[in-house]
Amino acid sequence: MSSAAIKEIGSGSFWGLVSTIAIKILALFYLLFQARFFDPAEIGLFQLVFSIVALITLFTDAGISDAIVRYVAYYLGKGKPELAKGVYKYSLFLFALLSFGIAVIFFLMIPIITEFYNNPALLPILYMAAVYVLLTFFNKGFAFIVALKKVKLNAKLNIFQQFLKVFLTVVFAFWLGATAEALMLAVLFGLGISWIIGFFYSLKSYQKIPKKPKYSWSLFKSQVLPFSIVVAATSSMVVLISVMDKIMLGSLLVGQFSAKEVASLIGHYSVCFGFAGSLLLFTTAISSIFLPVLSGLHGKNKLSEIRQTSHRVIYWLVLLSTPIFMVFLAFPSQILTILSPNYSQDGLIFMILSVGFFSVLFGWVQAVQFVALRKNKINLLVSCLGAILNIILNLLLIPQYNILGAAISYMITFIFITLCFIYFGYRELNFELPVNLFKPLLAGALVVLILFVFKPLLGEILRIGIPQIINNSTTLSLILEKTIKVGFLALVAGLSFIVYLVVLVLLKGFSKEDVGLLAAAMKKGKIPKKIINFGEKMLSWQVK
Repeated sequence: MSSAAIKEIGSGSFWGLVSTIAIKILALFYLLFQARFFDPAEIGLFQLVFSIVALITLFTDAGISDAIVRYVAYYLGKGKPELAKGVYKYSLFLFALLSFGIAVIFFLMIPIITEFYNNPALLPILYMAAVYVLLTFFNKGFAFIVALKKVKLNAKLNIFQQFLKVFLTVVFAFWLGATAEALMLAVLFGLGISWIIGFFYSLKSYQKIPKKPKYSWSLFKSQVLPFSIVVAATSSMVVLISVMDKIMLGSLLVGQFSAKEVASLIGHYSVCFGFAGSLLLFTTAISSIFLPVLSGLHGKNKLSEIRQTSHRVIYWLVLLSTPIFMVFLAFPSQILTILSPNYSQDGLIFMILSVGFFSVLFGWVQAVQFVALRKNKINLLVSCLGAILNIILNLLLIPQYNILGAAISYMITFIFITLCFIYFGYRELNFELPVNLFKPLLAGALVVLILFVFKPLLGEILRIGIPQIINNSTTLSLILEKTIKVGFLALVAGLSFIVYLVVLVLLKGFSKEDVGLLAAAMKKGKIPKKIINFGEKMLSWQVK
């Protein structure tokens, strides 16, 4: 593998990982705060509106954000920065038209949407969401920053965005009350302000590129637009799968439950869904650098390096995500109980969603490869099949099993999509899953078995032992109790990870490329050289 590619991914992934971990910590507080202070029905109302908005904003993007990342990185890889600048200039023009036009159409459709769900409480939240749609224009600056591989800047902006959203959620909750409107206002201002800041940073970088771009509108129409249309269609299907469960829960259960009960069910499901999504921690961390690197390699026609780099990335995604998956499988109800006792009965739903998210790791790299190599019609085909399957399963399962049916539908759909990506990756790119991928899975399975053996004891400590130590019912003691429980689970997770690493080393699960990738990330983080050397020796003592 190209040492330059692995170092670039390693250093870029470090900042992506720092950003993602910081964001996930903030997101955990966000979930804890919502679960503790907001009624599930209010969370459900907000999630339903945001699911609708996620579909609407697909039309404001039209796939051009991905086109920016792909073509700007591609032209920079070919040494033609003036063409990269032209792509961004014409993209902004289209974004302005789409954001304004779609926001107006959505604003006019709000009464119809409210009547369809037979829930007047949706009306004020939807009107706020229309402003959110308009502000999505400024979000496009992030795509240009990612394409320029300014991973550190992108990380800082994303952390600021999440912090602002969480901070404003607390402010509006105490000012306006723990309502869905407060949640929507926090998102509107939190994301809007950070988007505007990121947009002006992108303009600053844009101005530094050589003037007089030679990129013409006719070339943009013939090259970028066809790409973006396919990406837009693919994104539509992916987002449809991601939000259809909540949208269909809101419509299919209206006859069985009251409007508040339906919103409450969506709230329960959304909390489980959001927490299970932590399994994509490392795909999120690497996503801001992986596509630009692959696109740059494609611009230099280094196809063998794309394959080799992708092999190492998928191996590391599974290697790092497996320990999180182990804890989720072993302690689903305990994790949700820490959020709030209201969600303790949702452990099975959380486990099912976790399996779905974990399966994504085995097909995500192939999907990015298809985009980088301009084979994204495969992504469109797979996502369309997945969306159709998801809708059919939701129609069959939600009326009978409500949120459990939605979780099963989501899991089956993403396993199906992953199998499709594995198949097409082999057929179109001759890309096979790494042979040694069984090693982290075997190590993880062994640790899960150990955790299940000790689960009764650990469960008693969480359920009885820690509350008896605190032995108080004040607000401060409750916060202390939750903090100790989180710390205890973190300790168990840490010890499990050490056992997992030991087993992985014994299985010779680390190659020279793996050690090099880790060292590059650690150097970027300015970790002392002695620690880096120790880590390299520990992980590579059996490497030939």
